Amino acid sequence: MTEDEKVDGTKVAAEILKRMDGPAQTRIVANIEAAAPELAEKIQENLFRFDDIAELPDRGVQVLVQSVNHHDLVLSLKTAAPTTKQRILENVSERKKNLIAADEASQGPIKLSEVESAQKRILNTLDELRSSGKVRTGSSHDIWV
Repeated sequence: MTEDEKVDGTKVAAEILKRMDGPAQTRIVANIEAAAPELAEKIQENLFRFDDIAELPDRGVQVLVQSVNHHDLVLSLKTAAPTTKQRILENVSERKKNLIAADEASQGPIKLSEVESAQKRILNTLDELRSSGKVRTGSSHDIWV
């Protein structure tokens, strides 16, 4: 890094938080929010959790589902919030819904670590899609014209 290179501290903080487990992540963000609400909001803009997929626009969910591995999608739904699962299933074809349902019914117990890894891979794909502009996520305060 050169002396004049700028670093986006909120993005770096979000990258560090992404590597933590959910409860620790939530606790740290809550502490930051208590001390500096604006800073916490900027960090949260860069920090996306699996169940936040439910907040994506329809087209964003569709692009994401088309871009991820089917097996990862099925695994990730194992611990997803009901609203997230419903949101994803609302944005796939009947054929894809049937495939997901059949795969869910045929899978036995899965290690939580495998489910979390699948969710992280999906979130990494979402980050790539966001960076390329193919999926838009943003603050509810965003104004579109």
